[in-house]
Amino acid sequence: MSNLALESDSEKWLRLKRIDSTNTYALRENVSSGTVIIADVQTSGRGRRGRSWVSLEDSLIFSGVLIFSAELVPDERLAHLPILAGVAVLRAAQEAAPHGEFHIKEPNDVLVVRNGMPGKVAGVLVESEIRGDQRKVVVGIGVNGNRAPEVSESMYQPMPLFDNDPFDRFKFAASLIREFNARISQILDSAPPAFLGEAKEYQQLV
Repeated sequence: MSNLALESDSEKWLRLKRIDSTNTYALRENVSSGTVIIADVQTSGRGRRGRSWVSLEDSLIFSGVLIFSAELVPDERLAHLPILAGVAVLRAAQEAAPHGEFHIKEPNDVLVVRNGMPGKVAGVLVESEIRGDQRKVVVGIGVNGNRAPEVSESMYQPMPLFDNDPFDRFKFAASLIREFNARISQILDSAPPAFLGEAKEYQQLV
């Protein structure tokens, strides 16, 4: 498996019952590139700018790890990773709920529109650190499945992906990993990543 790919074999995913934060765990522990971490309960989830991320039962709490040479991906292209993850989540949401209306609010939110009202269905937090000549990047994703927190620090209030239909978080994770892996090589190309055009197509103007 290439270093620039997340593990697609669900049998190899690391599944945790309860954790402070999947991103914190991924940064703290000695895990290999491609590792996928999914938790049942997350007690100290966080978003961008120090905001908290509240995760309820029936949500997807996900982190994926990429480890590669610090010189492999320039910082300006690494900065596109949150958008790439957002596109992967949006495509997975479209597959799970083909009649839903989804948008991306760059750089890290995925919105669903229900009854004319947009709400935040998913969030992305990408964190990285350099150790020696290696960079570890952690792609954290939270998806509201059947329920959503009542309030949020985001300008868009939380909204679940489904009102009544069951949410299979592992099936959703498999879909978003497939979409992510299909596009990750674009950050190595000299041309502008095509997924930026995908994000623009579904961009929510604010």
